[in-house]
This record gives sequence, structure tokens and C-alpha cells, in this order.
Amino acid sequence: MTTKRHGLLDLARHPSTLLAEIFEAGAAAGLIGGVAMALFASLYEAARGAGFWTPLEAIATTVLRASTLQVGVGPVLLGLAFHLIVSMFFGVLFSLIVSRDVAPAPALAFGTFAGLSVLVIMSLVVVPAENPAGVRLMWGSAPSAVPVSIAFVMHMIYGAGLSLTPALRRHHHVETLPVTEGR
Repeated sequence: MTTKRHGLLDLARHPSTLLAEIFEAGAAAGLIGGVAMALFASLYEAARGAGFWTPLEAIATTVLRASTLQVGVGPVLLGLAFHLIVSMFFGVLFSLIVSRDVAPAPALAFGTFAGLSVLVIMSLVVVPAENPAGVRLMWGSAPSAVPVSIAFVMHMIYGAGLSLTPALRRHHHVETLPVTEGR
């Protein structure tokens, strides 16, 4: 006896198994991409003299709707928590869209596109709605603003993490639908 994937039919017959696969793989890929992105951003900010924790403090500033950069352990932890939650959320959305059967090269292309899409969504919709002053810290003329090229690289790194989703889904997948051979 062999088994076969049935896509949406699998979801209808075994919703909890497929939803767990999608959620766990997407959250893990989003977490991997989010950590890699945050590490790159922190290393970039440290190299330019702004401080290793500046990206996480900037995220906390947006969440707190403050007009000036919030600094210290509290804002760093808040920024980290918020960044990772959002990263995992977008990872789960990506996992809902991308099949477990996608090969690595297309997965990297889809992941990169998704990472850049997150950049557009966060920059043009979420951050301006949450804290208009936060946009100045991200894209504006403020000395601490991140250059667009660096923001692109950061989100492409996030997308590379998302590209692991199909492989993580395949790893998680438990074959459940029996198919009889021959006749």
C-alpha cells in the first residue's frame, strides 16, 4: 500500500493534521527568517555606529507609538517579541499559499518575493497606521533611517527563511491517505 497527497481533499479529510503542518512549518520558517533578518539589521546598525539593539528599539518605538526612539532592555525585549510574532504570522500566511511540493529554487524565489511584499505591506500600510512618526525612523530623512537598499536586503533575508517552508512541511507531513496499487 502506498500513499498519495490530495491537496484540498487532504484538508477536507484530515484538517487538523494539515493545519498543524501548515502552522508549524510556517511559524518555524517565519521564526528562522525573522531571526536572520533581525541579526542582519542589528549587525548593520552596529557597523554604522547606531548600536546593535537599534532595530529592536525602533520596532518598540513603533509599537508604543512614541515619537522618539525608545531605548533600554524593555524596548529591546518588546521589539524582539513583536518582530518575531509578526515574522511567524507572515510565515504561516506563506505556508498557507505555498505547497509542500515546491522545489528549493522556486521556493527561494517565492520566499524572496514574499519577503519584499512584507516590506511593502509593513512600510506603506502597517507602520503608518500604527505610528506615523515611526515611518520617519524607517524611511525618512532622519539620520537613523534605514537606507532602502538595506531594507530590501533585510527582507530578502527574511524571504530566504520563508523559502524553507516547503521543506519543513515535507518534514512534518505524515502520509495519511491510503491508495491501493494496481488493478
